[in-house]
Amino acid sequence: TSTPGRQKLVAFKNIEVEGTRLSDSNKSNPSEVSKVVALISGILARENTEELEDLWEIEEISSIPSVGVVSFMRHQITALEDSCFKTFSIEDRRKIDLMIGTPEMFQGNERDVIIFTPSVDETCSRAVMFMEEPSRFNVATSRARLFTFFVHGKIPNNMKRMQRLIKTMESPKIEPENLAKLPRGWT
Repeated sequence: TSTPGRQKLVAFKNIEVEGTRLSDSNKSNPSEVSKVVALISGILARENTEELEDLWEIEEISSIPSVGVVSFMRHQITALEDSCFKTFSIEDRRKIDLMIGTPEMFQGNERDVIIFTPSVDETCSRAVMFMEEPSRFNVATSRARLFTFFVHGKIPNNMKRMQRLIKTMESPKIEPENLAKLPRGWT
């Protein structure tokens, strides 16, 4: 939610991973899945890594935040569920109120932190109409109350919405002494 106090917060982290989708019959991206599991582990442990430091600067996050993982691809959802169920206990999943699903499953749901992982690589040329359909893309990218991680492989040249998301949302970190002077993203 855009309020004066939140205008200067960094609430988006772009994380590009190496690796590709598996195949035409299984459209999951194991590198994306691994990174998502690592982020969730870090959130549960309240680690102060470079990838999580902006998250912990948000005042509203005083304890462990709720976490949702959104992906367009059903194979990616299955791979994420399998990895999370193997890695995290039931108590850990409850602690963060973990939800993993498609944009359609997230309709009407929000979490403090959303990890958006589309399961892409530079060869995904035919999925653009499905992944970048405006209402589906809007739901996928607007479910976070406080912070969004965008974990993805190399974005194909034809996926303009995803490229625009990175360009629009990524902003340089503002030094504390300038925080009161400039809106987020201005230098």
